[in-house]
Amino acid sequence: VALGQPAVFQVQAEGARRYQWQKNGAGIAGATQSSYTTPPVSASDAGSTFRVLVSGNCASSTSTSATLFVTDNVGPTVSVQSPAGGDRYAVGSSHLVFWTATDNVRVCKATAFLEYSNNGGGTWLSAPSGGGLPFTVDQTGSCLPPGLGPAESQLTYSVPATFPSGQPGSLYRVRVQAWDLNDNPSDLAASGNFYIVKPDPEAQTLILWNRSRMQSQLGSTSAELDELALQLASLAGHERVRGVVEDVGQIAPLTALYAKWDAAHAGDTADQHNWANTILFGCDRASVSDSYPSWCTASEQGIEGLQDLVTARKRTLYANLKYVILVGDDRVIPFARLLDETSGNASEHRYSEGATPDITSSTTVGRAISARRHGFCGCW
Repeated sequence: VALGQPAVFQVQAEGARRYQWQKNGAGIAGATQSSYTTPPVSASDAGSTFRVLVSGNCASSTSTSATLFVTDNVGPTVSVQSPAGGDRYAVGSSHLVFWTATDNVRVCKATAFLEYSNNGGGTWLSAPSGGGLPFTVDQTGSCLPPGLGPAESQLTYSVPATFPSGQPGSLYRVRVQAWDLNDNPSDLAASGNFYIVKPDPEAQTLILWNRSRMQSQLGSTSAELDELALQLASLAGHERVRGVVEDVGQIAPLTALYAKWDAAHAGDTADQHNWANTILFGCDRASVSDSYPSWCTASEQGIEGLQDLVTARKRTLYANLKYVILVGDDRVIPFARLLDETSGNASEHRYSEGATPDITSSTTVGRAISARRHGFCGCW
């Protein structure tokens, strides 16, 4: 029967005088006729069993159970929440992989597996088994409401000691598929791309750039950015630099913060300076008793900033990290906005005034200065 429609059950019995219909073994109030019509069925009714206790003058008997099947040809919807994209997982470390799977009836089975790409995401191959992937959770045989929930939609991935792809530098992603009560499959969903790396105690310089923003904000061409990438790699390889290059534009949560900053700057709202700081310091809080920044909505709360990224890289990958190089101007990687509480004509907020100022109020830096938000620093 289709969702929202009633189901009808009937029984034939000679000499019957009394009927009592049951759902999942429990009596249904008022269901005392030879037929029973359910209320409009909902997702939770799918898979329920119905039977009737029939009584006569001399004996009583219980019918065999009938299972209610809900007509459904639409598969679940799946979204992989973590890895979000741009992560760097150290070999030997452990990380939570989780997803959401929803369905108009209920989800009863899900699988997750690892893929890798050696050509920047052009083609993907299945990775060998290891670290908890592939993963399957299957309740098909007894999929009672509500079906698979958050507790069954996650796993801990223990990164192997060797690269699953067999070589360094590969991209990885987790793919998830789910099935509903009627065995309808979802589309394959993919996590954000991430890297598996080995900790490098020799690295002492982290070089951060944002390729996509250099193209969108500075007008750099693809050829120019390809050349810059080569030059940055050459710089990182210098024996006095011993660096690692990371494109923060590949980190999906940070991309969401950049979008908020761009929207606030385009609308010239007061929060544009807050969002610039948030890219650096995140929408986080010091402890569970503290509040999140007031401009962070629920979707941004908990997102870490670039300062957290640098701290995490030093803690997990580059123990001897000493230097951070930021590539690009304020539009690419923003500097911190610090409130200037001085007064007088010498205040830096006047730099954007005059007939032909060097820094105009239409730029991100100019607006920050005009709002007395300066004293810029990397604040790492």
